[in-house]
Amino acid sequence: MLGSSGADKPTLLNILGGMESTIDGKVVVNGNNIATSSAKKLIKYRRNEISFVFQFYNLVPNLTAKENVVLVNELVANPLDTEVVLKEVGLENRINNFPLKLKMTFGIIQSSLRCQIGIIDLKD
Repeated sequence: MLGSSGADKPTLLNILGGMESTIDGKVVVNGNNIATSSAKKLIKYRRNEISFVFQFYNLVPNLTAKENVVLVNELVANPLDTEVVLKEVGLENRINNFPLKLKMTFGIIQSSLRCQIGIIDLKD
């Protein structure tokens, strides 16, 4: 998403993701107006239909890269194979590393792991 500073890009993404609500109007995603969805429906929407890659890593520090992904796999209906996708994002040699050790490359590897978790979330 492109836009000038202060154009509320994060707000728009949060509304589309069902994390913030609107004051007025509709938010139609895949034919559903999520602006009128209940909290329970929004949880299902966020869990099954979209994925977030947050600015902060949100990895469980005492779980390995693989275990962090397996944790997410427990939440989705049709998860991808953890080891295959970790390999696809270049983490095959760091599967058993803890997040603190992954920080050795200034967050690039942790970002790959976050993206991999997002890929699992998006699988249909």
